[in-house]
Amino acid sequence: MSECCLTLLVPAALKESMLDALLMAAPAKLISSAPAAVHGVSHRAMSTGEQVLGMVGMTQVQVLLALADCDKVVASLGQQFAGSGVRYWLVSVLGEGELG
Repeated sequence: MSECCLTLLVPAALKESMLDALLMAAPAKLISSAPAAVHGVSHRAMSTGEQVLGMVGMTQVQVLLALADCDKVVASLGQQFAGSGVRYWLVSVLGEGELG
């Protein structure tokens, strides 16, 4: 089965809402999240302290999905989180599994 990895950069205030949305709606095989230092964000989206540091603290969420579900999940999240500053990208997964 072909799969994709959806990576999301989520503002801190939306972390729980995003994880809830993914857990409730996404037909995900696996979801992971971790703190991320994000560079290249528009200055108007940054606090003064973030501008000094040149980065924004966000949560990086990665979701392993069947390729057929990728566009549907992105469209659904796009409706729920429109205008929120969440960034995303999709990549093809060449393989996945458990070592051992």
